[in-house]
Amino acid sequence: MLPTATAVDHALAALAHPVRRAIVDRLMQGDLTVGEIAAPYDMKTPSISRHLKVLEHANLIQRTLEGRNHRCRLNPEGIRAVGGWVARYEKFWTGQLDALDRFVTSQPEALRHD
Repeated sequence: MLPTATAVDHALAALAHPVRRAIVDRLMQGDLTVGEIAAPYDMKTPSISRHLKVLEHANLIQRTLEGRNHRCRLNPEGIRAVGGWVARYEKFWTGQLDALDRFVTSQPEALRHD
């Protein structure tokens, strides 16, 4: 089943910002608290929280409350939606490159510049 355009739109919009992409990259290593996510950035926690809200809205991360700490983790469902959308284009380009390879292999004289 293909994800809805809206789900992919939200995910791609969220991933358009380099800080949010970096957060997703860090969460690939495992769950982190908001404080741990904020640590390497020269930003206040509210700024990081805004980025996290965008990622949550895009269904890319999930946040749970553990005592006073908010713990974030990747949401596989949201990541799969983006991956599925990208995979369609990867399949297209792979097919195009395979066709080009077949052409070049079958027509070597057409590519000579004597």
